[in-house]
Amino acid sequence: MTCGIILPIFFHSLGISGSIFLPMHIPVLLGGLILGWRAGLLIGFITPIISSFLTGMPPLFPILPMMTIELALYGAASGYTYQSLHWPLFVSLLFAMAIGRIGVAVMIAALADSLHIQLSPLIYIIMSLSQGALGVIIQLVFIPVFINRFNKIIYVKGVYKNNEKK
Repeated sequence: MTCGIILPIFFHSLGISGSIFLPMHIPVLLGGLILGWRAGLLIGFITPIISSFLTGMPPLFPILPMMTIELALYGAASGYTYQSLHWPLFVSLLFAMAIGRIGVAVMIAALADSLHIQLSPLIYIIMSLSQGALGVIIQLVFIPVFINRFNKIIYVKGVYKNNEKK
């Protein structure tokens, strides 16, 4: 969770937009993949809230509610598909990214009028994918490398002796 707060601060201090590189997404996805869906859900839900109150990023409205839903779904979906269903890592990542964005689109469709969000769900998905394409590519390259190295370290230490699923 701490990485989910520090990494965006680092990117913003360099003048790099979080909506392009998506630095908060990486620790949330890693949390779900390594710790499972419950921890992933919690990390994804709490990280943007703490970050918003400590740093002002993401802005409280309308971005914070959308990021909270998106990242909670990222963490839960990545953890559930990878740890519980034993899907391949890359498939789990793509699925989690899709579920998170679809979840926000559903939230926008359901609450747009009451939250005064002037954005259609389809436009949100298109904008988030086009603006965050570089961040998605970074996630799809960096996270598998990290997880594979992490798993090698864990297996060498014997932590997963009775659970050799990967």
